[in-house]
Amino acid sequence: MMQPFLSLAAKTILMVATAGVGLFALSQAASAQSRINANSFPVTTMWLQEPGEIGEIRGLLNNGNAIDAIDVAETFLDKPNLPAEYRYAGLNALCIAHSANGERDLAMTICDKAIALIPNRWQAINSRGTIKFMAGHYAEALEDYRKALTLAPDSEVIRYNITLAEGRVRNS
Repeated sequence: MMQPFLSLAAKTILMVATAGVGLFALSQAASAQSRINANSFPVTTMWLQEPGEIGEIRGLLNNGNAIDAIDVAETFLDKPNLPAEYRYAGLNALCIAHSANGERDLAMTICDKAIALIPNRWQAINSRGTIKFMAGHYAEALEDYRKALTLAPDSEVIRYNITLAEGRVRNS
């Protein structure tokens, strides 16, 4: 199946969002660092302890393979007795994968499930904002990004998404 066309801004936000997949990392996370590269795109380097499937999903998405990412995420989520943090990360990854595959309504539903599971985590809220951004609902996306920022006030990723959404709101 051919991957749907995404605008440069949508691809950028999607790439930024996938950098956050699995950021549920418990206190065992070794470190995370962010910087802005020469093209003004946030680049995040993370070393986290997470289930291998989450890293695999991230890799598949970064390589544009949403369908395989969906398969891996669904298989991961079928595991019995997943801790809430892992289920959240799997749902967020599945949300992003369906969004990358052009299935925004399904992606939104899955993001909402992740948010309901652990409402004080920013990643699925940011992902939901990205779906809204990709659908052209910039003001709604901005609301989600701002909510996510209250949960992760130092996040360069969220600040970048806010900047993009604010620009689109001003120009619409």
